[in-house]
Amino acid sequence: MSEERLARIETKLDAMIDKVNGRIEHDDNRWNRMNRTVYGFNGSPGLLIKLDRLEQAQERSRWLMRTMVGAVAVLFVGGVWSILVG
Repeated sequence: MSEERLARIETKLDAMIDKVNGRIEHDDNRWNRMNRTVYGFNGSPGLLIKLDRLEQAQERSRWLMRTMVGAVAVLFVGGVWSILVG
């Protein structure tokens, strides 16, 4: 191999290494942004915490709705009972 050819190969290799390093840095930045979004950053809640809060609110809402339906059913049965008996 001639010195000229080795120099061209080395130049191409350096350019490729720079591209790969740039891509790695870009991917690291993207990964950091995704982690901040999912887990939160600097005191702000991430998606996991927000999702957990939504699930808790849904459970409370479901419990409240069931309780209200049960109370209405008890009142209805009591009203019907008082009409039939009294």
